[in-house]
Amino acid sequence: MMQRSGEITTVDMTNYMASEVLGDGSRILIRAIRADDKQRLLQHFQNLSPQSVYYRFFGLKRSLNDDDLQRFTELDFINHVGLAATLGRSASERFVGVGRYIRSEGASSAEVAFAVLDEYQGHGIGTLLLNHLTGIARVKGIKEFTASVLGSNKQMLEVFASSGFRVHDSYDSGVVRVSLEIGVRDRVPSERAEKNPRAEAVMKVEQMMNHAVKACHPEDSLNKAAQTMWENVCGAVPIVDAEFKPIGFLTDRDICMAAYTQGKPLQALTVDGAMARKVVCCQLEDDLDSAMQLMREKHFRRLPVVGPDGKLIGILSLDDLAHEAGLSLRGGVNRELRERVAEVCIAVSRSRVFARSPRTE
Repeated sequence: MMQRSGEITTVDMTNYMASEVLGDGSRILIRAIRADDKQRLLQHFQNLSPQSVYYRFFGLKRSLNDDDLQRFTELDFINHVGLAATLGRSASERFVGVGRYIRSEGASSAEVAFAVLDEYQGHGIGTLLLNHLTGIARVKGIKEFTASVLGSNKQMLEVFASSGFRVHDSYDSGVVRVSLEIGVRDRVPSERAEKNPRAEAVMKVEQMMNHAVKACHPEDSLNKAAQTMWENVCGAVPIVDAEFKPIGFLTDRDICMAAYTQGKPLQALTVDGAMARKVVCCQLEDDLDSAMQLMREKHFRRLPVVGPDGKLIGILSLDDLAHEAGLSLRGGVNRELRERVAEVCIAVSRSRVFARSPRTE
């Protein structure tokens, strides 16, 4: 049964379906997840970036096993409700976003979670899924949504903050615990992130860094390091000691140059002989401006992030900063970030141009 946006009745929720229009004018379908969606859900998971998987599952989950697929698609739509945002029809239909809530039997509070494909983030799909889940939850007597969100998952925090519901949150060890009173909207949902008080606060490294960091050790082979980069879609890895404290950095270029200059297979070469030993780190609670100034001055694309004990806990990368700046072009958060990212890009690019320029003396 097709619903109008915002209209929820007590019909069988397993047939729930609603058509929505995104900000760019494209049309999307919000519908109930069914038992026959296992392959679509698996494909959706496989199309998520490692970072998006980490944000959703708080770990580097490799795949969805049969039990996962059964649990996530065979729903009772009483205590476990799942919706998918889809494009295409029939055999060509595919998931671009998934949202669900789960509650204990008879409880008035439910845990909510979302996963939107990276290329569709920033288009309002998470907000649409939240709105439709909210309408269903009210019919089921649910008054509150809760969620645990990594502090660096800025887009998800923005969806909650701009929802129009009264939001309560608490912060502990890098995780924001969010509570939404979904009974009545406190205000009109915000379409602009500048209305979000969080966006006006001084941004910290923790809000922007990538928690899904992989590292290597000096004794590892360059073959293992290359495999780590390949599997995690990255061009560099920090090198850590036995206590997981950064002691160097290794890029894909370092691996290529070591293989070329030493004429040996990667399996016969160690990270210790190819890594850069000069490593500059930033702290978890550093202001983002200070960290970006350091990147600009040192011409670094990446900064390892360490905790109070000096151990590696994340990476602040120019790629992540540029992605956030790109969202701001579509009316997302951190409009001023664009100029700062551009300054870092110019500084890094200029240093590479000078390094390649032939000597004239």
